[in-house]
Amino acid sequence: MAISVLLPTDGSRSALGAAEYTASLMKLVPCMKVTLLAVEDDQVDGEKVIQRTKAIFAREGLAVKTVVNKGEEEVGKIISYYANNGPYDQVIMGRRGLNRLQDILLGSVSEYVIHHAKCPVTVVPQNAKTLDCGKE
Repeated sequence: MAISVLLPTDGSRSALGAAEYTASLMKLVPCMKVTLLAVEDDQVDGEKVIQRTKAIFAREGLAVKTVVNKGEEEVGKIISYYANNGPYDQVIMGRRGLNRLQDILLGSVSEYVIHHAKCPVTVVPQNAKTLDCGKE
């Protein structure tokens, strides 16, 4: 049985760190399937973000699925929608995105997803260690 993970990305350092963490986890859990989700808006070019994030997995020889959503709603709502209506067992995401002002005014996207997604949500802090069973 596969474990299906949704990995939202906006190309920020935090999101790319979450991608590095997820890639390291994916190497340890071969049944893990990852879908990258980019929400495109006036600040985010979804295709560029997807390609940049996908490269992290490609370097490790890992395949991922990709989705670009043309953001018509708040990012947290879109991520939660995908988490709740897709085949996902878990969401893994970075703590901070590109738009810190939006975080202050509207609340953190990761916090919104934690409260609205029906599956577990792992929030990866920036500069988190990657996982490797071979290292002590």
